[in-house]
Amino acid sequence: MRPRSAAAALILLAFTCAAAQDPVSSAARIVVKSARLTDNGDNDGFADPHETVNVFLTLRNVSDTPRSGVKVAITSDDPRVDCVLTSVAAFGSLGARETREGVVPVSFRVAGVARATPEEELTATLNVLIWGDDFDALTRPQQVTVDLDLNVSGGVLSTSFTEGFEGAGFGSFTTMSLDVGRESLVASDGHRCQYNDPDFENSNSYGRAQCFLGGDTPAQNGYDWHVHGLGSPDGGRAYLGNNALHYGVHPGAPGADTTRLRQLDAIRTNFPVNLGWNGVISELSFKQQVGLVDTDYVSGEPFHAVDRGIVQIQLANAAGAGVGPWRKISPYENLYASAVQDNYNNCQFDPTDDGNTEDDYFDPADPDRRLGPSSTCAPEFVFSREGQIFYTSTFDPADTEFSTDGPGLQGSRGPGTWVQTKFSLDRWRGRRIRVRFLVSSLELAFCGDGTWGSCIDFYPGGPSPADDGWYIDDVQISNTTIGAPTVTVDTADRSALPGCPAACSSLSASLVADPNPSSVPGEPIVLDASGSSANSCPGGFLYRFWHDRDDNGVLGEPVDKMLHSWTEDPILVVAPHHTKRYAVEVVCPSRVSCGDSADVLLTVPCIVPYFNSLRFAKSACPENSSCVDYLFEISWDAPGAVDVFTGDLDALRASGGAFQETGSGVGCSWNDVFLESYFQGPHQYPGRNFYYLVREAGPVYACNSSWGTGSPAELPGAGGDRDADLALNPEACP
Repeated sequence: MRPRSAAAALILLAFTCAAAQDPVSSAARIVVKSARLTDNGDNDGFADPHETVNVFLTLRNVSDTPRSGVKVAITSDDPRVDCVLTSVAAFGSLGARETREGVVPVSFRVAGVARATPEEELTATLNVLIWGDDFDALTRPQQVTVDLDLNVSGGVLSTSFTEGFEGAGFGSFTTMSLDVGRESLVASDGHRCQYNDPDFENSNSYGRAQCFLGGDTPAQNGYDWHVHGLGSPDGGRAYLGNNALHYGVHPGAPGADTTRLRQLDAIRTNFPVNLGWNGVISELSFKQQVGLVDTDYVSGEPFHAVDRGIVQIQLANAAGAGVGPWRKISPYENLYASAVQDNYNNCQFDPTDDGNTEDDYFDPADPDRRLGPSSTCAPEFVFSREGQIFYTSTFDPADTEFSTDGPGLQGSRGPGTWVQTKFSLDRWRGRRIRVRFLVSSLELAFCGDGTWGSCIDFYPGGPSPADDGWYIDDVQISNTTIGAPTVTVDTADRSALPGCPAACSSLSASLVADPNPSSVPGEPIVLDASGSSANSCPGGFLYRFWHDRDDNGVLGEPVDKMLHSWTEDPILVVAPHHTKRYAVEVVCPSRVSCGDSADVLLTVPCIVPYFNSLRFAKSACPENSSCVDYLFEISWDAPGAVDVFTGDLDALRASGGAFQETGSGVGCSWNDVFLESYFQGPHQYPGRNFYYLVREAGPVYACNSSWGTGSPAELPGAGGDRDADLALNPEACP
């Protein structure tokens, strides 16, 4: 673990807080673990043409905060979804770290699709929305993908798959190098992240000559998955037994462990695994320690990955050969914790056997079109730092780095702390699958050792856990079968089953406010979108509320603020302190493209200071992370041009309240800058105390230009008031 920095003592003297505030959308860390299906056709748990399908969602609360009043909703624009019949269902409470299936289902009807072969990609995708009493969105989008038009029979002799890498070679796994022979721009075409395409002038890496996979020499491009045993420099490392699977290289002493640059290497099961379909959901689990390069060790946003590790599966046919793309799967316990950094000109790479390439997305006419589909590129989440991997670390159940679930686990041999990651394989019940672990690493023009190889010397201060690689042990797949189930196309005709109402083709949103206009700043006002209408919407409407802060009628821009994410409730109570434009989006869950928006301008008289609702908060690092909580934030109710002044609190006290002090750290932090909040990091003057004042910027003031609040409790300065004092301060904002 890295040492934490000390923060300076910080005190805020500013405007008084208002009692009522507009709601602001908040998020919870809940994931969909699995989906169980029932239907009104053959009730075999598969979604077949024309069937009405009930979806019972199992949710996991990936946090220590219990949630109450949880509701789930599904939406879709997938043409294979004929309609959403029940879009919203009550789920109830979800305790801290609890995993539970909901009692009440949502439902949809399958369109009249027809599958050609069992291996064909024929699916329906449902977007899952979740909210509750104290949150209204998720930290990450959730989806459920359902395979359509299948029958399964046979293969019922239950067993399980286990690999601990204690036998000869890789045991049940085999090598899969994806970067061999790609040591040129042409040979690596398609394998890059879209924003690193050197052929596209709007990418980060336009014209970059070294944007390709593989080292300059064969020795720099070896296959680095290996069984890590007793002969390794650290004497061996394992969760069980003596061995583990390891991605990385050992050039010498244990502290020299590292990973190579420009690699795309995978290791996969060497024979298909048959998944059961008897009503028990198969799961993949393994123990891991991960130390791949991330932005804690190279420049970038915190909690972002540079090198990336993921897990994928591929279907296999009756002969055992892989069929179709390798699909990334997402865990429900110990999640992919690192977002991928997307602003480097150094190239990042992605597999092409996952159904997409770097060339599938870029549009030269649209420079903002940057983040296309991929397995490992932004905005994907990946493994980069899980458990504790460093060679000097001892077991500590709390020392699990970015891992979202604890406590950590102790291994049978070697240093560090292991964590267990779990995946639900519910979508593929009855299918034959192959599993692989894949690592992709960054290209750098130079590392401290002067080669294209590894980056062991790149990190200052000696050995680092950042490049120690990926250890995997105790791989298990539950509920497998000895004999392969028989998967066929469901050819039954169910067109006579009850159909859907007419599709939504016309929707008109409505938003009214009561009262409008407001007579008093901060007065509660009811926004009502219940007057919205459509020609047909069997699942009912969903609503999302906004403050259109730039007043341009376009919602979702960076400056706009979401007040409540999608909900079935058409009512929102707000409390504006100044004139605002509110807006609502309305959609039909059966066809989210069938939607509309409406807005309303609430005029509030300007009888109080424009920034009358300043709030002070210390920043919080993500849960179960090792970042440093040293920032604080001053925020206010509306974006606008502001002045921010920093003063010496000790000098203010010594002067009896005169805002005239000067000196180090004192001055105008921002002048006439359009902001909605002010952040302060680690202070340059530890041990000193500072205060912060914020006011609306001039020369044109909408409400008030004063540094004061007008409160009778406010002490007058030596010059009579704050404004007069600061007018005499040469460091003050003009």
